[in-house]
Amino acid sequence: MLQLKQFRLLAVFLGLLLMAPDLMAQEDTGSSPQERRYVCITMVTQVLRCGYLIDDNGREITLETPEIGVIILPKSDVISIQDAPIGARSQSMNPSSQRAQQSILNPDRAPQSSRYFFAPSALPMEQEEGYAHLNPLLLNVTGQVTENLMLGGALSWIGFGATMKASAKLSDEVYASVGAMGLVGFYDLGPTFFPFVNLTRGNQNNHQSIAFAALNFDGQVSPMINFSACKEINPRVWLITENYYFADPMLFSEQLLISVGGRWWKNNKNRLGEFALMMMITEDGEAIPIPWFGATWPF
Repeated sequence: MLQLKQFRLLAVFLGLLLMAPDLMAQEDTGSSPQERRYVCITMVTQVLRCGYLIDDNGREITLETPEIGVIILPKSDVISIQDAPIGARSQSMNPSSQRAQQSILNPDRAPQSSRYFFAPSALPMEQEEGYAHLNPLLLNVTGQVTENLMLGGALSWIGFGATMKASAKLSDEVYASVGAMGLVGFYDLGPTFFPFVNLTRGNQNNHQSIAFAALNFDGQVSPMINFSACKEINPRVWLITENYYFADPMLFSEQLLISVGGRWWKNNKNRLGEFALMMMITEDGEAIPIPWFGATWPF
């Protein structure tokens, strides 16, 4: 009799032991980081809170942040909730960086797609958006003043002037634009004029452009063909190539200029960084490497 009772107890124990993993799995449903949404929440205080979304009861949002753990946010103080790459960090935002940050969290928008390193694409920005860009050649500040027209000012080592680009959407993911950069020369140099027409196919994150232009510098004219492309690697990194063929070299007997590099978003700086390795091929076949650095502040 005692043996039968011991057998029953052993059977119950084994049964509970076999059921334990299922009970634990039921208790943990939804608690795994892979099963939870990682979001960034924009607050009315211009603070971006990022983390795993634990709960949203309509009045309060519970968020597990990587910086300080679980926090509770009043729903009335929330401007927007957007999915974000796992690991995105909370930060304070000023008005000029908010648009760029929201663009990064939006998979359909890049914070800077209207140009490559130097060459423009045919893509416009949203109206009233803009950017400041600094590279070894010039400083440029540009804004989208209407739906199709972009205007800016430029300052370089050889002069100062203005930029213009008018864009049109031809069909789904096909854009065309015409524009120019004009500079008044320093040091008794003549004016520089750089008109172009181009065609871009793709979206804000992945696109290719072909352009026809003519560099008019100090009384000389050099027609050229440009091919550029941008490829999104992740929501904060883009691979870029920009290449030129000069029909009539004028400065360094350059026949071909090719480049490969990237652009990335820096959360702590609220800006985009750029780096590329350019290779200038002369008419004699000599290859001259040129490093390229740039920074862009969207606003």
